[in-house]
Amino acid sequence: MLGRHTRDTWVLDDVSNKTIVTNQDPIEVRRGPDEGVYIYGLFVDGARWATETSMLAEGTPKVLYEPLPVLHVTGVLASRHGLDLSYTYVCPVYKDFKRAPGSYIFDVHMPTQDTPNKWVLRGVALVASID
Repeated sequence: MLGRHTRDTWVLDDVSNKTIVTNQDPIEVRRGPDEGVYIYGLFVDGARWATETSMLAEGTPKVLYEPLPVLHVTGVLASRHGLDLSYTYVCPVYKDFKRAPGSYIFDVHMPTQDTPNKWVLRGVALVASID
């Protein structure tokens, strides 16, 4: 059985990551997605994920790192991505909270009610380790 990537002859240079923050808790996940991967264990630094609106929101006072629900990552053809970036913060993911050179992993597109520049100025990022 051929997968759609083989059947459609995808070229790696034409593929981009599509990221969707789900509202699932890692405990609720019983099996992997039909396509892509689920990632959990990331933390939001400088803001929080509001599950009630499914958007990036102001952080909780005196809380440095807020857990992110399960993240679904899959590949799509860049020409079919169709993402409106006017209210989407392109959030960098780092290995740890130090954000040292070489610790960048990839970007996650996070919907927001505010302009992305607000989150850029606050230095909002996702980190994989807070230790």
